[in-house]
Amino acid sequence: MEGRILIISMEILVALVATITYSKYRHNNLRYFLWYVWGVVLIELLGTGWSSYVQTSNLWIYNSLVILQFPLLVLWYRKFLTSPRTRRALIWLIATFLIFAIINSWGFQTFWEEFQSFNFILGAICLIISIFLYFNEVLHTEKILIIQRGLLFWVSVGFLFFYASAIPIMIMGNFLHHNGWVYNVFLLILNIILHICFLIGLLWGKKKYN
Repeated sequence: MEGRILIISMEILVALVATITYSKYRHNNLRYFLWYVWGVVLIELLGTGWSSYVQTSNLWIYNSLVILQFPLLVLWYRKFLTSPRTRRALIWLIATFLIFAIINSWGFQTFWEEFQSFNFILGAICLIISIFLYFNEVLHTEKILIIQRGLLFWVSVGFLFFYASAIPIMIMGNFLHHNGWVYNVFLLILNIILHICFLIGLLWGKKKYN
């Protein structure tokens, strides 16, 4: 429980800092990052409140977050790409994920009764691919010289580290029923690193590089 409180506290901190520094990145597609972080906060508070006061499973809330989050994040990265071929590829990634999520909900992992780790794993892979495609495109431009001073770089680094590390943890979690000391500690550490990356990007990033 203490770990969950720490994670929610960090999410709220990031959302507040993102709101305060909004003028740095509101002029382009980075502005959707503010919507994302506040959306995550609201989902987390809903999930925590649901289990505490309604006293029934809140897994459907987090399963909904997984199904919504990954397509929206891939679409967000698509906005930063210029290659028509790459942009089309991301649309196919989203379609593949959504079809898989529907099949998984019907035939394998119940939407209401268990955490849909298969959806999480495939969504994480789709997001990682999107980030690598973004970095690959930036490598061929002059932006590579100043990319580390922009918010998107640190968001991408955080996402890459978090989801690349979370995939094996989720696979392991299938055997631990997504519970247990080791599982929870690993996820806590990953969340701390993820939100530190977000904070670095928000605080250290410069408006002219965003």
